[in-house]
Amino acid sequence: LEKAEASPTVAYAASRLAINAALRGEYDQAIDLCERALAIADPLGLEDIRAHVLNTRGMARFSQNGDVAGLADIESSIEIAERANAAEAIIRGYKNLGSSVTDMGDLSRSTELEGRGIAAARRFGAGYQVVWFETELAGLAYWSGDWDAAEEAFARLDTWVADVGPHYMEAAAHSCRAKVRAARGDRSGARADIGS
Repeated sequence: LEKAEASPTVAYAASRLAINAALRGEYDQAIDLCERALAIADPLGLEDIRAHVLNTRGMARFSQNGDVAGLADIESSIEIAERANAAEAIIRGYKNLGSSVTDMGDLSRSTELEGRGIAAARRFGAGYQVVWFETELAGLAYWSGDWDAAEEAFARLDTWVADVGPHYMEAAAHSCRAKVRAARGDRSGARADIGS
């Protein structure tokens, strides 16, 4: 990338490397790669790349030091993705914005964002992502005290896993459901979830 001339391919590669760096917790590197990608994508009008890059930069800024201005980046990424009808960027935007808002403790807004995410996932026929958002909503239901709704969503995840295969959200679901089961006196169920 350092030697390559500015091009859509370089912008795309930088945007993907930025995502990987952010997921590894290398936020400074992620932000630098985002700036590189944006410097190419902005003048060329590469909206799909801009959507991903703003999402990643916003997530990195917020995750690194709680910079709430990063949330504006993620919101902008969703607006761009919605205009372009870019499924992956829309879904990713709602995931990251919803999670960040949850981290701030705003369960009401997070529930709204996760609901938008599930609507987008359904619109694009992305079953895996529908289950993801349903499980996120289950966690929010848990924190809001609606344990029955949480357990119903966790049961839907179990059904999906049995029918389709492993899912990224299984660990989070089992951890949360174990707390519900333990609080309700179902120690064996809680142990089963913790062992999953």
